[in-house]
Amino acid sequence: MGPKKIKRALYAGQGIPAQASNPHVFEVMVSLLERLQGELQKEYRWMASCTVAVMAGTWGGDRRRKRREKLLTLVNLCRAHLELEAINPPKGWSNHNLFYGYGAIHAYGAAKNVSLESIMLEQVYDMIKKLQTEGG
Repeated sequence: MGPKKIKRALYAGQGIPAQASNPHVFEVMVSLLERLQGELQKEYRWMASCTVAVMAGTWGGDRRRKRREKLLTLVNLCRAHLELEAINPPKGWSNHNLFYGYGAIHAYGAAKNVSLESIMLEQVYDMIKKLQTEGG
């Protein structure tokens, strides 16, 4: 059974099929680890203050956090099949680079060691750049 079928079975919640070979499971594990690493490097910022906007940002942030946690679960299933020790990251690992909800702007400023004014200016400049690229 090839890596694609193993990965499909894992994502479908069916576990690793019995006929899967260890080299293919290892290949899937490496692929999942690379994806998880990419997810952890992506930054998600949702700076909002009104309740509706905060709720939308919370949905997006929670979706990203759950994706990361699922990837780690799939990696650990592969590691268990290969009789390797599970990866147990520290508490809060899945929130790395995720800034959303009430107080997100303060958390982002503290993490990046920048002032709130700098963050606001950065967002304004980003919006101007976006408008310029869309318009011209």
